[in-house]
Amino acid sequence: MSSITELIGRDELAVIRDFFSLTEYEAKAYIALILVGPAGISRLSQVAGIPRTKCYSVARSLISKGLAVKVSSKPFVIDAVKPEIVSSRLAEGLCVDAREKAAKVVETINRLAEKVGARSPRRGDQELAGVTLIESIEGLVSMLIEDIDRASKEILIATSNMPMEFPWRELLTPSIKALSRGVIIEYAGPRGSPAVKHIKMLLEGHISMLQVPQTDLGEDLGSADIIDRFRLYESGYIESPFIVIDEEITYNIFSDPIRRRHMFTIRIYNPRYARSMKIYFRMLTKGAGPLPP
Repeated sequence: MSSITELIGRDELAVIRDFFSLTEYEAKAYIALILVGPAGISRLSQVAGIPRTKCYSVARSLISKGLAVKVSSKPFVIDAVKPEIVSSRLAEGLCVDAREKAAKVVETINRLAEKVGARSPRRGDQELAGVTLIESIEGLVSMLIEDIDRASKEILIATSNMPMEFPWRELLTPSIKALSRGVIIEYAGPRGSPAVKHIKMLLEGHISMLQVPQTDLGEDLGSADIIDRFRLYESGYIESPFIVIDEEITYNIFSDPIRRRHMFTIRIYNPRYARSMKIYFRMLTKGAGPLPP
């Protein structure tokens, strides 16, 4: 083989050069070593098509970058490290670097959030001008998780017969944490709805897989204690689902029954309205004691 320039095109050279962050001479030298095996300076210059005066520095650079190893000193001979090894090592390094950068970004944002929180009230500590319109299901889940994480007394959930796909599983962990803090969660579903018992089974299964936290007094909580704070009811007819949190926040959820999709939700921060919705919840569940475990 006289020169790799006869075999390799510009695009192929660019792919190898850019992935390994090499100069053009380094890329040519590395490819030459892969194709012909161990080579000294003269042979490398001939096959790679690199001026002989540049070959020694190029060879040293490949060694320092982990793409080549020195086979002997006199005469000076180097050999390429297999591309499978180099690319795998590089990929692992990029993953580690990406994780470190991601962690740094999260740390920076959290630090900024702490600075802002020290100077101004957080969302939920202010009245938010009363009403927030939530258009996406992702936004609804995100806001619900925040409010459930801040709940201290009770969460009332009323569902309807109107079909709607909803990622309830995403709320299981924050709900269990709320229960472990002493929060009461009451769930009312339409009579005969299979979702009522399914929710209970899902929650029990999820609790059994989690490490049960301790109370503020350091007392161990059993899964039975947590389950007792979750109460299920079969209710009368509910026009549209709603959620009431701590007699302060109400979520009114609206869906498209044909497409079975969430349309929009209105989040209302108004204690008076929340208390009236709590009364409505009690009316819906009046006479229907909590379902047995």
